[in-house]
Amino acid sequence: MKNGVWRYGRWLGVLAALAVAVSIFACGGATSSTSTSTPTPASTPAPTVAPPPTPPSAPPIDILIDDDITWQELFDDFSPAEQDCIRTEVEGELDLLLGEQAMTGDVTDWQVSFFECLTPETARSVYASVLVAGMVDDETYDVTEQEIQCLSEWVEDADVHRLIRGAADDDLTVFGEMLSGVIPCLADFFMSEFLTGMGIDPGAMTDDEITCLNEWAAGYDWSNVMTAMVEEDLGILGELFPGLIGCAPGPFLALFFEDFSVDLDALTDEEKECLEDWLIDLDWDAVVSATTAATFAEEDEAYGLLAEAFGLLACVPDLDLDEIVDFGDTDDPADGFSDATRIGVGESIGGVIGAAYTVDLFELTADAGQFYQIDVALGTLEDSMLTIYDADGREVAYNDDYGGGSASRILWEAPATGDYRIFVSGFGTATGSYTLTVDPIEVTDDYPNSPDLSPTSITPGRSIEGVIDYDFDVDLFELEANAGESYRITVSLVTLNDSVLTIYDSEGREVAYNDDYGGGSASRIIWEAPATGDYYVEVSAFDSATGSYTLTVAPQ
Repeated sequence: MKNGVWRYGRWLGVLAALAVAVSIFACGGATSSTSTSTPTPASTPAPTVAPPPTPPSAPPIDILIDDDITWQELFDDFSPAEQDCIRTEVEGELDLLLGEQAMTGDVTDWQVSFFECLTPETARSVYASVLVAGMVDDETYDVTEQEIQCLSEWVEDADVHRLIRGAADDDLTVFGEMLSGVIPCLADFFMSEFLTGMGIDPGAMTDDEITCLNEWAAGYDWSNVMTAMVEEDLGILGELFPGLIGCAPGPFLALFFEDFSVDLDALTDEEKECLEDWLIDLDWDAVVSATTAATFAEEDEAYGLLAEAFGLLACVPDLDLDEIVDFGDTDDPADGFSDATRIGVGESIGGVIGAAYTVDLFELTADAGQFYQIDVALGTLEDSMLTIYDADGREVAYNDDYGGGSASRILWEAPATGDYRIFVSGFGTATGSYTLTVDPIEVTDDYPNSPDLSPTSITPGRSIEGVIDYDFDVDLFELEANAGESYRITVSLVTLNDSVLTIYDSEGREVAYNDDYGGGSASRIIWEAPATGDYYVEVSAFDSATGSYTLTVAPQ
């Protein structure tokens, strides 16, 4: 299917955006229904952090929160045990942090520390108050008393400490659990955001279609969707689509064909009705699997399965199926792996993103250990994205913007000799011309950025000095951890002004992440190893910062 995988990924991105949008209610300052751009999905499981001992249970406090209330005003109503716990957790920064507003758009590590010092009852009181205040303050959505009551009842049974930790760590799995609790209360808001983000006008849908979608969303287990996103499993769409399309086949049919050369307006009512029935009955598991295989593994037989899944000719006998199944379009270079345009080292090739959400693919043969600078120079294209994949379809490097502009650049060390795919696309719906250039460069790099390049081992109780040598440099270290043991992994800043810390397992799956902690820009993870084995500790910089740092691993 032409650009099928990318469209599916975009729809999953909409779900990620909605998870964050709904969660922002819990932090105050709700999002506008017009801001549903699609971020790169962040697959970020939360680190397993043991909370400090919870103070003895205390009666819940009566809290009224608005835009101007600070943590000092909340702190004054906490129990003495809760106040003492907070003082201990934030040490000498208490006065500064208490001056911060309670309603903020982000949850930081120090706020997590505040909440984990509260009894479950107090934490629920604060969380529910901020949640409701954020909704009432949102001028784009009129919250009802029934919705407020529903949210209050949900919070009474929620694990607020887990929700706050998940929000601080951008944990999509926790977001999914929250969505399953919040969406039944906010079905109108959620579905409006969801449809708008996918390019469907909710105002053009019938009341029956909206009611059906709201009921479907309220009864769906959204934690499964977010878990699938963490695991980068597009197969979850095979489960999602039947429920959505069963409620509103017409709008989804138009969305499904919007990038294809099929003029739905030219079809008869009978043909459209047939296509809607076909869309409802389509085996979406087969479609997603076939499209993914055809795109990432170059399996020609996958096209046959895809064509078989597309029983379109029964509805429209004159339909040109090649226009739907084939990856080829009028753009040059091609947008399918089997048709990727070869680009050599030291070469420049011009291209055009001719339609929204399309991708141009290039093939590059790289040498292990060689650094390459890969640039997208903008022509009429206003905003580019650049991604490198290995031959198995695994992403190895990505950049959206660099140098304060909207062009893309990757400085990349090839982990192994072989062929790699370079994807050039426009951000959002951007289209236009560009020039792709690949140049070899000489770079000083103190630590490698790939497990294939023999990363330096680090053991508990040891510190290592490192440098983020160039824009978007990554330093990778190998850690042998024991199951059930906890580790405190810290990045202390020297000349580097903002660090990011990530832990991966031996299969390359992210298991823990932290950007900032303690109100500063350094990074720290307190993490319990789920199994004995080798893990990878990655140090990078926020945005394009460079500079030196110290990495320390200590038993917790």
